[in-house]
Amino acid sequence: MSLKILFVDDDKNLLDGIARLLTVERDDLDYTMASSAEEALKYLEMEKFDVVVSDQKMSGMTGITLLSIARAKYPEMKRVMLSAQVHENIYKEAETIADKYISKPSDFNTIIKEIDNLFK
Repeated sequence: MSLKILFVDDDKNLLDGIARLLTVERDDLDYTMASSAEEALKYLEMEKFDVVVSDQKMSGMTGITLLSIARAKYPEMKRVMLSAQVHENIYKEAETIADKYISKPSDFNTIIKEIDNLFK
């Protein structure tokens, strides 16, 4: 089964790194990169994704807001929060919206393993 993943982060270097590793390591994953929550919402309207992986702290809309909208509009889609912010209130809020919370920095294999685990 090929998973369709939407990665959302305003750190272009991070997105480029994930794309490079996915190309080499996992040909069974179909992925799209969005550099903002607003761009991600446009992709979500155009395509069906199995999972969205979003950073929390981005310019403009936060990851929590994005994942809240995604949960309301696409409840069957899995939601993953990827964040360096460890404030308890952010973690607790993300915990109610996301299927998984992954702390940054986190290596590529951990992120992909956690995504795989959501579909087992």
